[in-house]
Amino acid sequence: MQTFGYLIFFLFGFGALFIFLGWVILTKRRLGSYVRFRKPMAAAMTALVVGSVAVSAGVGITVFFWTEESTTSMYYRVAVQINGTSPVMLRLPVPGDPRFWNPLSVTIGTSSLRVNHTLTDTYALLHATGNVTFEVLSSFTPSPSNLSVSRIAQTGESYRDRNASIDMSSADPGTTVALTLEIRLDNYCYDLRYQLMAIIHVGSAQYPMEPPSIVVC
Repeated sequence: MQTFGYLIFFLFGFGALFIFLGWVILTKRRLGSYVRFRKPMAAAMTALVVGSVAVSAGVGITVFFWTEESTTSMYYRVAVQINGTSPVMLRLPVPGDPRFWNPLSVTIGTSSLRVNHTLTDTYALLHATGNVTFEVLSSFTPSPSNLSVSRIAQTGESYRDRNASIDMSSADPGTTVALTLEIRLDNYCYDLRYQLMAIIHVGSAQYPMEPPSIVVC
């Protein structure tokens, strides 16, 4: 990134210099006491065009990196395999910022995924009538300020020890679900990844997660 900072500084300086030279040639028709131009208009226009292109390139690169640094991507994938004959309803962890919720309203056949929010809880509500996989990728600019994930709590002294709070209901109390859940929140200076693979039973329980991957620059 520092190299690109030098490049942007050079482009702006280079462009400003040539624009200034073009203006001087256009108004004075020469540079100093010794450099004169047979065609000052052409020389001035050439300098102005070169300077404008350099400044435009600097602006473009600046905007590109600002966008990259200000964008957060969310990846949410949940897959269920039902061991039973009855549909299931699951309450799952979900990113906490409201801007992440609309993309998580998805329907596949007769199964659906959406976010429910109350004063005391926020969760992804998954209604599955059969084996199904939901996969959502979305980006937001500027980045959401809240990068927390609901229903995930640290269980020990180490940040690597995390449990997910999951509720499941079904008409058949003997039904189980093989659940795979992955949540990623990524931006220029933050990378968070949660993963869970577990057999879910009817009722409410805490399920151990894979150690999270958290990278902060």
